[in-house]
Amino acid sequence: FKAFFDGIGKTTVFMVTAIIMNLCNLVLAYLLIFGKFGFPRMEVVGSAWATVISTYIGLAILIFYTLLKNENHRFHIFRMKNWAIASIKELVFLSLPSGLATLFVMSGVLVFLRIVADVDSIENNLLPINTTASTVIINIMLIFFMVGISLGTASATMVSQNMGARNYQRAE
Repeated sequence: FKAFFDGIGKTTVFMVTAIIMNLCNLVLAYLLIFGKFGFPRMEVVGSAWATVISTYIGLAILIFYTLLKNENHRFHIFRMKNWAIASIKELVFLSLPSGLATLFVMSGVLVFLRIVADVDSIENNLLPINTTASTVIINIMLIFFMVGISLGTASATMVSQNMGARNYQRAE
């Protein structure tokens, strides 16, 4: 859904959805981690549930927006022809390299954090100081990655729209 709305130039749809998802995640995490206002105290598990629930809330918003704004009628998003084997193969073929790259990058981050956690345990720290510091640094780096991703999304949107309009010079 994000790629669809980005492709038709409605990049604010996912932005608003992401803001709502994060606000829901924040509120649900507070309620479920600490057990406030009658919710069960679930600690780390509560954080996981908050993330899952807010992700599904975001999906529901995108589906609702698609149906509400009549994008389905305009672009025939939900027609069975879109689920043709040839289309699915092309989608997998195009997305596989990006998916594998993300898998390798995230695996590297996971291995790094595991090594840092092992250093914390070797030092017999009661508090995971090294792990916490590394996580904060990685989160700061992610802010800069997001800027690059947003520029890439904008570029892809502009190129695809100009190619669709047969304005190849502008797309280039």
